[in-house]
Amino acid sequence: MIRTFLAVTISFLIFSSCHKIGCDPGMMDQKFDVGFYRPPLMNPIAYYVSVDGGQKNEMPSPETSLSNVSCATTGLLHYSLSLGSHIITISEYGTTGNSHTLILSRNGATLDGTPLQLQSCNNGLSIVLSPV
Repeated sequence: MIRTFLAVTISFLIFSSCHKIGCDPGMMDQKFDVGFYRPPLMNPIAYYVSVDGGQKNEMPSPETSLSNVSCATTGLLHYSLSLGSHIITISEYGTTGNSHTLILSRNGATLDGTPLQLQSCNNGLSIVLSPV
């Protein structure tokens, strides 16, 4: 009886402290949704996005009305990224592009040290970025 009580107590303490410091396995698998969009005033040439040196993906054509862009807006180039630091490269057709540091955490996101506004999608773990 005492062994059972001690085992339950120790298990409870381990799992509750683990949740507070972030070692809960359910919390480790979270992904951050990042959407890229082209505002209507951008040049008609193709723009590309690369994350962490991976394949360059072409951004969709700009749409006429993106004044209230959100993670639910159609026409976004979507990435599902793990929490942590990522290098984002945005380039025009034929150029090497500019690199930016994107840091994602459960508490928010920053691009080159500037805090970004979180969107409501994916339980608040989503942002929308424009190359300008």
